[in-house]
Amino acid sequence: MSISFTGIHNLRLSSEKHEQIGSYYTPDGDIGSGMKDVTYVDISYDVSDDKSGKDHDKYIEALSNANKFSLINSQKPYNVHIHMKLDEIDNDVIEFKNVQFKLNNQPIAFNHDNDYKLFQYLADMTRDRLKKADGITENDKKMLKAVNDGITQAAMDYFECN
Repeated sequence: MSISFTGIHNLRLSSEKHEQIGSYYTPDGDIGSGMKDVTYVDISYDVSDDKSGKDHDKYIEALSNANKFSLINSQKPYNVHIHMKLDEIDNDVIEFKNVQFKLNNQPIAFNHDNDYKLFQYLADMTRDRLKKADGITENDKKMLKAVNDGITQAAMDYFECN
């Protein structure tokens, strides 16, 4: 799908969810095992600046603030690919969520204060900008919300530990 009124073009979303056996630490410190839900969400789009906005500039600024210029895809510098993996265990022993992100196929994590602007950019895109795209379905909105919730979880985990 192409979005011509902003700097966002060629938006593509996909997701996959399945169960698999997983291990975890119990509250007593023992190792438990059980089924866990694993969700993958991929969001890909091209970003540019146009007369309606500075979408590419905002992307570059977010990478700059986090000192993450190495995340720019040298083959496709205007392409943004967000990948999220979410592991969830919820049973009578433990409730557990682990979220991992990749940006342009490189792992990213909320490990430092300077990562805030990058994750804020990703949150703004998934919470607001991409939801307004032409042709977005209710299922697409659910995928965007799942990624936005994962970003919130990563931020909460960071601020709880620091």
